[in-house]
Amino acid sequence: VLSMSEGFRKGLLDIGRDDRAIVLRPGARLTGASLITREEVMTVMDAVGIHTTAEGKPTALGDFYALVPVTKKKDGYDAMLTLYGMTEQGFEVSNDFKIVEGHGFQRAVHEVIVGRSAQQQFHGLEVGSVVSMPQGDWKIVGVFTAPGPLAESMLIGDAETLMSAFQRNTFATVQVQLNSAQAFDRFKASITSNPTLTVDVWRQKDFLAESSKQLVNLLGFVTATLGTIMA
Repeated sequence: VLSMSEGFRKGLLDIGRDDRAIVLRPGARLTGASLITREEVMTVMDAVGIHTTAEGKPTALGDFYALVPVTKKKDGYDAMLTLYGMTEQGFEVSNDFKIVEGHGFQRAVHEVIVGRSAQQQFHGLEVGSVVSMPQGDWKIVGVFTAPGPLAESMLIGDAETLMSAFQRNTFATVQVQLNSAQAFDRFKASITSNPTLTVDVWRQKDFLAESSKQLVNLLGFVTATLGTIMA
């Protein structure tokens, strides 16, 4: 378990960047513990300091998290795999994710892509396979690579379609690509001075460093508990 905690810590630190920001519920230190309304997502996307696409759209996304059951190839044990939903500009923000097989998912369709690491670890995640989730089967249409095995250990689909399937109406966080690392202070000030928003704003790198501490502490607690039970 201790080696696992170190793997989680390093995996999160490998992903973080200074020119990206994350907006989430006050006090949340893990993305899965955060809830952001649609209205808050739209307000955040109007903040200053956000990079824009050639079409003038903000390079920002609202995201969604859930878990789906899978089976390990190594020992046949059951496990849970992260399911990540991203809105339209997702791959503009996560531009270090690359499709290496098949194609990307379509919006409003039951399609997902799978990380190369997840595909290697779990059964039934080949392109063309289906994953059972709410509202039926979801087809795997592509494989992606990303910085580090942790980022590759998930399924990704359209956030709006997944939220509908899981009967949820809130996002987890807002992820933002800034104009530069130096734009963070202006972006944060724009958010925290807005009276309609009650949120925390972090640099992505700093937030993932904090999240890694939370995960290490959690796994350390599990280790201590198991040691007490087995003593």
